[in-house]
Amino acid sequence: MPLAPLNRDRALHIAGWLGKLARTTRHQQRLSPDETKAMLAEYAEMLLRRDIPGSAYCLDALSAVTEQSDWWPAVGALTRMLEEFVLVQRVRRSNASQPLQIAGSTTKARELSETDKNWLRSWQQNEQMNWNLPNETGATDQERSERRKIWLSMLRRYSPVVHEMVTGVEAGSLDPRDWKDTDRLDHTLRRISEGPFQPSFCRCVQVAVGKHAPENMGLVVEAMKAANVPL
Repeated sequence: MPLAPLNRDRALHIAGWLGKLARTTRHQQRLSPDETKAMLAEYAEMLLRRDIPGSAYCLDALSAVTEQSDWWPAVGALTRMLEEFVLVQRVRRSNASQPLQIAGSTTKARELSETDKNWLRSWQQNEQMNWNLPNETGATDQERSERRKIWLSMLRRYSPVVHEMVTGVEAGSLDPRDWKDTDRLDHTLRRISEGPFQPSFCRCVQVAVGKHAPENMGLVVEAMKAANVPL
């Protein structure tokens, strides 16, 4: 079915943004110009069907996605990164002057910066709404769980103090649950696949996965073999 004119314009805007992303990331295979054009069009149509505002396809989002992507991302991973970017911008626009309500005031709560207060306030609001969007009625448990997971990822990155408050994991330490996430583990293995410290990093990951998620050791072994790192 042909796209409506408005959607066609949006798809062209998204495809233009994707073209910039294609120039800033590496690719697993070399595509011809026609194949690249077709790939960008297919990605644009898939992203158009997701609930991502058009304002997300901007230079700041391009920078955020490129920072997290060594290689051209799958559409699911790209969607998650764009959703994270949108949520970050929403938090940054929130009203920092609203009073923060924290049960059982603690030293750490009193030491929060205004930015951290915004993150904590937004986290609490989402928790109270059970991770449903405003006026949403049909969210699945999986969708709500994924939103909570995205927010935890953002807290670790942008507000470690609040991440520690809501998870009990010390700021700066690595959450053992990350090793159980195969997508995140695969991303980590790709990021350490080059450079002079590759063998050391691989062995650190091997030890961490062996301790926290031995069921995922196959991914580590495969990556180490591909990199000729002794097991």
